[in-house]
Parts: sequence; structure tokens; C-alpha cells
Amino acid sequence: MGKPHPLGVLTEEAFWSIVEPFQLRLARFVQSTVGDAEDARDVVQDVFVSAWRTAQRRAAPFAAEIDERAIQRWLFRVAYNKAIDVVRHHSVITWESLGHYRPLEPTAFAGAPPFDDQLAETEALRVALARLGPQDVVCLRLSVIEEFTSVEIAQILAITPEAARQRLSRATYRLRSAYFAPPSPSALSSQSPQIAKPTDKAPKRGSAEK
Repeated sequence: MGKPHPLGVLTEEAFWSIVEPFQLRLARFVQSTVGDAEDARDVVQDVFVSAWRTAQRRAAPFAAEIDERAIQRWLFRVAYNKAIDVVRHHSVITWESLGHYRPLEPTAFAGAPPFDDQLAETEALRVALARLGPQDVVCLRLSVIEEFTSVEIAQILAITPEAARQRLSRATYRLRSAYFAPPSPSALSSQSPQIAKPTDKAPKRGSAEK
């Protein structure tokens, strides 16, 4: 992100040049929370409406100067809150796997051992993520995919930085535990190739030719 720069007259075109780069990332983040693409599009549209109204009032983060990093945090915080409202309305939470995205360097996991660079696009990762709780997935996604620090995650989730660090550390530990956990016998049997048993009698030539 660039350094903050003075805010002039914020036209609609200028506004979209600032927020539009985050559109796809917001949509993916919201969909991972609400579990529905249509709901995610509605939430993101609502987020941009709120952002436009905030910008017209010259309120933070659209105040005296434009800080793109601050705007990014603001957009994700508003998106998270609106997504949670949708989840509460539907009384169901569905979480999207992180397996579709390339993980960052190991430092993104707040000091965790460098194992995450080996996890992307693997079935084991998808299975491990499916075992995590909603808050764990949110913290990992904000840290690994969106590159937010624990302080920024705290601002987005409206918790203390220490609580954010604890959640991220706990989520990392649970992901490691789930990833390295031995597969269940049923999973092993389902992955084993099915081999047809040979028959004692060969098919008759006449039947094979028909």
C-alpha cells in the first residue's frame, strides 16, 4: 500500500479507484463467512454503499488524507460485521476452505514452524480446515490471505491485540494438529483402490463376440 496522500474532492470516479481493487477479495472473504455467493455480493454492495456515505461525510478513514491500508481495514471490518449479521439472520455458518489460495511465508503464522508452505492445494489441508471452528478460519484467513497483522485483525474483529494473537496462535496449533492427525479407518478404506476379484471361469468366446 502507498503512503497516505491528501484528500481532494472525492468524486465517484476517485472513490471507485480506491475501493474497487478490494472488491474481489471482499467478496471471497464474505462468501467464506456466509457460504453463499449471492449473499456475499449483496453484502459487498452494502459495504461499498456505507463506504461512499462515509466518504461523503469526510469521516475516517476518508478524512483529511487517504490511507489505503486504513481503508482496507475499514472495509474488512464493515464486511465482517455485515456478514455476521447475515449469518445470525440465517442461523447457519458455512466456511469456505482456504485450500484454493496460496499460503504466505511462514512468518504469517505468528512464529509458527514453517510447515504452511507445504499445505496449499492438498486434500489434507482441506480436511484439516474443515475440522476448525469459524473463529479459527477467520483469523487464519485474515492473517494468511489478507496479510493483516494481529493488531489489524484485532481492529477488524473488535477485540484486543492480545486476544487476536491468542486466537491466531490457537488456530495455527489446531490447524497443525488437524493436519498431522492420522486419518480415520473409514477415510483410509474410502481411499483404497477397489480391485475386482478374478473369476475361475473365463468368459465364453461366443459371448464375448456378441
